[in-house]
Amino acid sequence: LGEYSTYQPEELKFDASLGYQWTQTTKGRAAFIYQKMNIGNGNRERVGKIKEHFPIARVPGVNGGDLVGGEASIVHDTRDHESDAKRGGRESIEFSYFHDTDGNEFHYLKVAGSISHFFPIVSDRRVLAVRIVGEKNQELGGDEIPFYNLSRLGGSDRTDGSELLRSYRYNRFFEEGLLAANLEYRYNVYEYGDFQADAFALFDVGEVFGELGDFEFDELKYSYGGGINLKFRRRTILSITIARGSERWGTGLHTKAPF
Repeated sequence: LGEYSTYQPEELKFDASLGYQWTQTTKGRAAFIYQKMNIGNGNRERVGKIKEHFPIARVPGVNGGDLVGGEASIVHDTRDHESDAKRGGRESIEFSYFHDTDGNEFHYLKVAGSISHFFPIVSDRRVLAVRIVGEKNQELGGDEIPFYNLSRLGGSDRTDGSELLRSYRYNRFFEEGLLAANLEYRYNVYEYGDFQADAFALFDVGEVFGELGDFEFDELKYSYGGGINLKFRRRTILSITIARGSERWGTGLHTKAPF
């Protein structure tokens, strides 16, 4: 978290949702969410423990908390394939509202959206993939946002969607909002029967911010590098990534492509 401190989350989350598909390419979803979070000190060596590194009063949510809320989202998807797109795109927008149930004075709204598009170059063997992601949390009524639900950048862990800045440590940057973009050039280098392999070059750029007016282009962080996606019947079974940024080299090993 932030200046290389570590924490151990224990999360219990219930999600009851309803969905509706208006057309073949457009669908919506509404959900009720309950989240119970316990926060302990992490166990990484040579890194500050969150409850020792920061005064507890400075970090909303450092003692965990119980939240209830609602979420509504709309997705428009014209990709030719869900996990191996060669053309088309996907746009989504999501609105969320959360309030504490245990007196922690958490109360906030979240708006998040993403746009991704895929462009074949000469043939389907070469694809340019582009994604833009934005998110903003806004506290309500003078209350606060727990740090574990803030926008975050860093790392390539798919569990929290934090694959937006792949050379940095996981969850390196936290704030109320984020804006990030990913660019990948993918080239099919191997194909035999149902097996394929795509090599790719990547460039990530992004920044977190408190208020929209705080966003500055000269503060953008970046990553560049490449990797390979191993696929079976057009579904990625192993994705290997290596990226470089201003702080370090980062590597990733996953069972699906980032987007």
